[in-house]
Amino acid sequence: MSPRRHREEFCESRARLSDVDFCVRLNVPVEKHPFVAATREALGRVCKVPAVLIYPEDRPDVFWKMIWDWDPLNVILELESILNVALDRRLSEELPPLFVWGQLIVQFRKPFIYRRPAGPSNVGEWTVRVADYLAGKLR
Repeated sequence: MSPRRHREEFCESRARLSDVDFCVRLNVPVEKHPFVAATREALGRVCKVPAVLIYPEDRPDVFWKMIWDWDPLNVILELESILNVALDRRLSEELPPLFVWGQLIVQFRKPFIYRRPAGPSNVGEWTVRVADYLAGKLR
């Protein structure tokens, strides 16, 4: 199925969820609401779906199907636009990842698996991680 079709199916049966309700479901402190909302909006823009249809409990793999060529730099660029700030492009390497995979590395003819830190179990967890990260960087 194409990314476009995944986006259509995602949007068909969803009710709108306000940014405030999104943050309340996550028990996010009020001072971090703008960062959580901006991260949610950036994800929506990158995946080409309305942010109000993204729920905290959505699994990351749902969004992978909508985009296929995920690049954290696109999230950084959208966050810059939404927050009206200039962010260092190197943040794309530091930004908490939405998708995490093990990497097979061959060294001295013995393969071993290098595992990055576990990714989030849902989008809400990821938006909070990114919000915490941004709050620390933009203070």
